[in-house]
Amino acid sequence: MNEIHSRSGDAELDDADQERWNAAEAFVERAQRAQEGLLNNLRAGAYERAGDSRTARRGPQAGSQARQVLESYERGQRAELLDDRSLQKLHTTLDEGEGAEYDEMSRWLTITGNPHYERAVAKLFRDPDHGSRDFTREELSAWQAARNLQRSVSVYQGGSSGGFLAPVHLDPAVLLSGDGVASSFRSLARTVTISTESWRGVTSAGTSAYWIPENQSAQESQAQFDQPVITPQKRVAYLIASFEALGDTNIQREAQNLIRDEFASQENQAFTYGAGDAFGEPTGVLTALADGSQDVPTAVSGVYDREDALAFQESLAPRWRANRPAIQGSLHALNLTRAFPLLAGGVETSLVAEGNPPTLRGTPWFENSSMDDGEQPGDAIAVLADWKQFLIADRVGASFELIQNVMDASTQRPTGQRGIMAWTRTGSGVLVPEAFKLLRLAGGS
Repeated sequence: MNEIHSRSGDAELDDADQERWNAAEAFVERAQRAQEGLLNNLRAGAYERAGDSRTARRGPQAGSQARQVLESYERGQRAELLDDRSLQKLHTTLDEGEGAEYDEMSRWLTITGNPHYERAVAKLFRDPDHGSRDFTREELSAWQAARNLQRSVSVYQGGSSGGFLAPVHLDPAVLLSGDGVASSFRSLARTVTISTESWRGVTSAGTSAYWIPENQSAQESQAQFDQPVITPQKRVAYLIASFEALGDTNIQREAQNLIRDEFASQENQAFTYGAGDAFGEPTGVLTALADGSQDVPTAVSGVYDREDALAFQESLAPRWRANRPAIQGSLHALNLTRAFPLLAGGVETSLVAEGNPPTLRGTPWFENSSMDDGEQPGDAIAVLADWKQFLIADRVGASFELIQNVMDASTQRPTGQRGIMAWTRTGSGVLVPEAFKLLRLAGGS
């Protein structure tokens, strides 16, 4: 091409040179595509080998192998399996991990993110009893690595027979959003992924600091420390698919969407009203604040007006206001607030500025579709908080159980369907109650 360009100068190419130019240009395009394909194959080989039971490392190499898996979900054919928020959560999980738990998290991500394991699971979805007979050598190796991981003490989830770990992109704890529910808990709260039975921390509502002269001893701190424990609880989704659907559709993709929507609705309700560990549920924010100590009641029983909204926004202590607090409330409560003027008797401008999300005089207001509409005395209208003091703990490694033949309850005959049960463990709780304020309609029992 350089030779043709030098020879022709600014003149148009004759037919022979034009033909040679076109052929050379096509060759360059083919070479560039081939080069890109080779690079992708090299990357694929790296993360596929990383998931092999013989090469899934512990120690310093564990994190680098897990990063390679995340890279495979960020480009190429697998890029559409995880959205940006889910990928960011996985990156954050690795960034914040340390010690033995970091090793386990990295191994889990490396093994369950292996595309050979993904293909092995797809074969089992279609034929739970005999799908393993069609495993390739690479798929069998990836399957064995996942089974070994599942049996390990720190990520053990199910019985020794039956059940298997979900591929990363089917794990409900990774799939952060669903279309069927308005929830902002996971975007606002502090979320951790653990490989132990419970998350244990140390919190304090505050301490004291003093100015003291030279050579004078410090005064004793009045700080009170708490040791909150968040224990993940089991949640289950059960799907039924016909033999035809299993054969005609990408069942993993369909299961991903159904599981995400079902768990999103389930956990939003639990993070709001969950009864707590004693009932096998996460502890919801309203349950944790049920003693009334953080209530901001409206001035008139059963009535919510402009002054209540202002008093609510100003009720949070400066320490927590400095941490960019946000409000969660029902859409109905937000619409009521939209009707309040910015200045009493002044210009008819709403207290709420529209945006994504809308704001109450600068404080973001997120819709929570599980909360009361605020129409009855005693209803909780909204929660204002430093949401980093609400913790969501996800237990690593969701599991699947497959039922080969679903039986009709009345006839006990096969229905031509298979069952897919997905289960994982998630817990939640308030770490520092003083970081929360609850706007409640006065009155009620």
